Amino acid sequence: MADFVQKSDRNEEAVESLNKFSFYDQAVHCSYYACLQYIMFFNIEKGIDETSLKHAVRESKQKGQGTNVAYISLMLKYIKRIDQRLFKNLTRDVGKLKTLRTDADYSERMLSISESEEAFRLAKNIKSDLKEIIKI
Repeated sequence: MADFVQKSDRNEEAVESLNKFSFYDQAVHCSYYACLQYIMFFNIEKGIDETSLKHAVRESKQKGQGTNVAYISLMLKYIKRIDQRLFKNLTRDVGKLKTLRTDADYSERMLSISESEEAFRLAKNIKSDLKEIIKI
C-alpha cells in the first residue's frame, strides 16, 4: 500500500526536476501517474476488493480502455456515494489531467510549461481531496 504513496511522491519529485530542464511532456506524464498511483492507494484504503477491481478492469478492456480507467472509475464510484460536489469536481479534474497526459504521450505537439504546471496542480489537488476522504 505505502509503495503506491511512495511512487506517487517520487513522480511528483520527478515533475519538478523535469520542468527545470524543460521536459514538459514527460513532466505531465509523471503528474498523471502521481495521481493514478495515489488513486490506487485510495482504492485499497477504502476497501475496494479484488473482485470489484477485476470486474472494473474487464469492463474497461471491453470498452477498449486502459486499466487506469478501471482504477479511476472505482474511485469515482466511491466518491459519488459520499459527496456529489466532490464527485463532479474530481470527474472534471481527472478528465483534464487525462487529456493533458494523452496530449503529452500521443500528440506530435510539444507541451508548454503552463500545461505542465496545470497538470501538476491538478494532480496535487486531486491527491489532496483524496487524502481528506481517507481521513473520514
